[in-house]
Amino acid sequence: MPDDARTLIDRCLHGEADAWRRFVEKYTRLVWSIVRQHRLDEADAEDVHQAVFAIAVSRLHRLRDAEQIAGWLATTTRRECWRVMRRRRAVVSAGGESMTEVPASDATPEDARVSIEERQIVREGLEELGGRCQELLEALFSAPGEPSYPQISARLGMPVGSIGPTRARCLRRLSEILERRGIHGGGRDSSS
Repeated sequence: MPDDARTLIDRCLHGEADAWRRFVEKYTRLVWSIVRQHRLDEADAEDVHQAVFAIAVSRLHRLRDAEQIAGWLATTTRRECWRVMRRRRAVVSAGGESMTEVPASDATPEDARVSIEERQIVREGLEELGGRCQELLEALFSAPGEPSYPQISARLGMPVGSIGPTRARCLRRLSEILERRGIHGGGRDSSS
């Protein structure tokens, strides 16, 4: 019998790997439908897909109304698409040979500073996490594009079937580390 949203979310919050797998399966079509509307290239689309579920891992505990999860995921997906699109705006250099990323026109120097600080905190959090979790998360999120689970399996000597559950556990641990360091649910704590 399929889980209702509240039960599934409760099971996810209790760390059940099968629940996380079911959660991703249940909502992945919704996320992909929104990503496709934004016409991102394949690598960016995969990044957004991964980011949305990573955000869900870090923020699901804050969700007040489980029945609103589809709307919340849709909004989160749109925001991630817009974030990627802003970051990917590029201009051809004067010589016309290379592409250079430029900040979005609506980004302020303060936004850039906070973004740099947050990236540093994430790097430090990954180092604190260490070991297998650090290796797995870096393999999943640091490489350009998205490596497939079979590629990661071969690279890390890890069974394909254990990558998803290990990833969920590692993301939860990283989320705890980041919260201690002042990043709450993907954004810097405004009270600091």
